[in-house]
Amino acid sequence: MAPHERKQFLDCLLEDATHRRAVLQEAAEAKEQEVHQIAASQHLTDDEPNVQPVYTVQEKLASWETIARAFTEMQTTLNKSLSEKVTLWRQDASPSVGSSRS
Repeated sequence: MAPHERKQFLDCLLEDATHRRAVLQEAAEAKEQEVHQIAASQHLTDDEPNVQPVYTVQEKLASWETIARAFTEMQTTLNKSLSEKVTLWRQDASPSVGSSRS
């Protein structure tokens, strides 16, 4: 895979991880509100749906935060590597300092 293709692929992965993290953050906040509302109402019935515990959403959020952080580190490393290669390429492409043109 060419370097620019790797960069595009990593950018897509990071975008997806960031989106998932945002969705899970919203879900965790909504879940916390739901728990507070149920506790405040003090009215529980058997026909209420069995909701997913808050900690499960928070665990998923923490996992996606870890994944996004890893993708960000990979992206930084890849960008640095590509930048160094471009710098070396430009140095090789430029005429030598000691050479003269007639």
